[in-house]
Amino acid sequence: MRSLVSVVLCLMITAVSPSQARKKVMTFEEFVKVGWISQNVISPDGQWVVYRVMQRNYETNKLDKDLYLSRTDGSLTRQLTTHRGGDSFPTWSPDSKHILFVSSRHGQKGPQMWEIPVDGGEAQPLPEVCTGAVMPQY
Repeated sequence: MRSLVSVVLCLMITAVSPSQARKKVMTFEEFVKVGWISQNVISPDGQWVVYRVMQRNYETNKLDKDLYLSRTDGSLTRQLTTHRGGDSFPTWSPDSKHILFVSSRHGQKGPQMWEIPVDGGEAQPLPEVCTGAVMPQY
């Protein structure tokens, strides 16, 4: 748990060092460039944490919501999803090898479930739910 807190705190800290922070006040534009971290879930084997980062997209005037993956020891962080729109409610497979999540992508009937392998690869859609999907579970 201590490792998870360290990972989250490291991700929340901006590239500005404490000495630089005292010299310059953060502007509004800089503030909104900082991503908001939420929906963090530790894998069943305790080796990974998946979480959602929301960032303002000035071109669309909306929030982009992408999923990121980090090792709980802080040794690796990578972005899992990169499309415009919303990815949310990540959940782990029991073997910690896949992540199931909800995504709003073009051409779908509401938000749907997608699955992505932890070791790399593209997210794959699962069969559509006619009413849309929320909070998936394995």
